[in-house]
Amino acid sequence: MQDNWQPLLQGDMAEDAWRAIRAIAADLGPPDRAFADNARWGLAGGAAGTALFFAYLAEVSEDSQHRDLACEHLETALDGAGQAQAFGLWDGLLGVSWVFDHLAGRLFEVEDDEDGSDIDRALTNLLQSAPQYENYDLIQGLAGFGVACLEGLPRPGARQALDLVLDHLVGGQLQLDGGVTWLTPPDLLPPWQRQLAPEGYYNLGVAHGVAAVLTLLARCVQASIRRQELLPLLDELVQWILAQRSELGFPSWIPKDRPVVEGARLAWCYGDPGVAAALLAAAQATGRHSWAAMAEEVAHQAAGRDPALARVQDAGLCHGSAGVAHLFHRLYRGTGNADLAEAARHWFLHTLEMRRPGAGFGGFQAWTLPRGQLEGELQWVDDPGLLTGSAGIGLSLLAAVTSQEPRWDRALMVSTSAP
Repeated sequence: MQDNWQPLLQGDMAEDAWRAIRAIAADLGPPDRAFADNARWGLAGGAAGTALFFAYLAEVSEDSQHRDLACEHLETALDGAGQAQAFGLWDGLLGVSWVFDHLAGRLFEVEDDEDGSDIDRALTNLLQSAPQYENYDLIQGLAGFGVACLEGLPRPGARQALDLVLDHLVGGQLQLDGGVTWLTPPDLLPPWQRQLAPEGYYNLGVAHGVAAVLTLLARCVQASIRRQELLPLLDELVQWILAQRSELGFPSWIPKDRPVVEGARLAWCYGDPGVAAALLAAAQATGRHSWAAMAEEVAHQAAGRDPALARVQDAGLCHGSAGVAHLFHRLYRGTGNADLAEAARHWFLHTLEMRRPGAGFGGFQAWTLPRGQLEGELQWVDDPGLLTGSAGIGLSLLAAVTSQEPRWDRALMVSTSAP
């Protein structure tokens, strides 16, 4: 537990937060209630993510029922992952592996496996067979692979796979604007983005861009993993990121050889709070005070943005109010800036005001496409999951009303806290 992690919310707001947390837990219940679709086992929207929620709730509530539910959800996730082919952190095998490693020793005990896990070996084989793995993002690509490997340390297999992840990242870097970055090629873009960026783009977000790479490199440097090699790369990546800042803040992405259109929304996935958290992680790992000051400046400017211009539609972690609140909460703990604490409280209040008891899971719904649809009109959807749904909202609220450091947010790459 981090020494300076204390409850952020007090009084009536804390009571409202606890009511929401308990309602989310009651509505989620066992896996067959939360997930009528048996395919929903992953970290983003499935049983692996809800296992995290119940495990953290069990630690502070000391309720054996919550512990049992965490185990049930994790077992469901492990069963589902056994039939999966995708490797990604947020939508594949590595997300379940990450949750298993994260909860080992907390929710259950496991024997040391000196030979490494089957997933370590599978990831190693994948990366050894690819001449250059182009997808570097957190959701499905190299940054997410690295997060899973870090959580699996000190297993030798996890370290071997991590070295391969770093080899691919180092091999894929591009010199640009006085620093380094990575290009997302057009074949990895959805059709609507490919129309705007026919030659690919440079992405600054956490979910799909270099902000997650920055935090991954920072965590490796902090753990003395290839430190001398990665420090210059970290420095050049920070230079490139800062060169993209404008009066509108940081853009979501920049089409190759085309002008930037606008700044990003206020969110974790894209926008200034996520970039500020990555800059702070880099500063904490290296002791670079100028980076810490820049992270605080970016966060402070984001905190002062007119909420009407933030484009926050729902309460989820990815691009909703709970995610914005949690980022400002993390940034406050890392900087001590009281304005960021007030910004966090504002967005937590906004989250609680969105709650409609009786709707969705715990009174929260997600503003999104119905499950399985790739296009169409957005609508209010019941979402039990971690990334855009009620489990993630519950975890962010839990971090705001307890002294329990939310180490689960290492999967979001907004923290350098060690396992």
